[in-house]
Amino acid sequence: MMIDNSGHRQRLRMRFLKAGRNGLCEHELLELLLCYSIPRKDVKPLAKELLHRFGSLEAVLSAGSGQLAQCSGVGENTIVLLKLLQDICVEIMSKPLRSGINLDDPDKLMKYLQMNCRHQDRELFQLLLLDRDSCLLDTLIIPGGGESLTVSCADLIFKILACRGTRQVIIAHNHLSSNIKTPSVSAADICSTVNLKNLLQRIGISLLDHFIIGENYCVSMMKMGLLSGENGEE
Repeated sequence: MMIDNSGHRQRLRMRFLKAGRNGLCEHELLELLLCYSIPRKDVKPLAKELLHRFGSLEAVLSAGSGQLAQCSGVGENTIVLLKLLQDICVEIMSKPLRSGINLDDPDKLMKYLQMNCRHQDRELFQLLLLDRDSCLLDTLIIPGGGESLTVSCADLIFKILACRGTRQVIIAHNHLSSNIKTPSVSAADICSTVNLKNLLQRIGISLLDHFIIGENYCVSMMKMGLLSGENGEE
């Protein structure tokens, strides 16, 4: 039997209009959002289930389409709504970066990278292409095919050179496994990154950093002192 939740939904809307996000708890915010993709069903159980599965509202919005599709009760409309909201958040967060990335204060940059890479159902390799004034020209996303992400230096350099005016590059990739809880940088990551840095230097482009993104962390190889060039091949 269809349950009439119109009164409950209206109360949620009124509380939100009166007090904004502070008027609703986390599951109620998600519940109100889901009302717009699932109009005739009690969505409170689904909101609570999604939060339990992914751990937070941010994680739900950052989840990949494949991960969301595995959740009972989540259909195409809900996936489109959640992914659209995620992309809008990423677009808003990228605007300050376009006027210049502050390399001395990487918090906003890390947040932007995490929104793009975190909680994906496949590995992604991300390139931020900057001009000589550290203004963001373009963001390239290169999807991987499985548990390991292999991208050749030649392919990366080709993609970087295709964006005219690029003078600086920041790269990032995500760790797919949710079992990794602490920062981890492999010897292969270090070697390939330093090799890429050395190759880019020869054509006048600086590799500024490589961020490794996990479920609960985002670390900078530059801050860890791993981009000195000692581990790469000249």
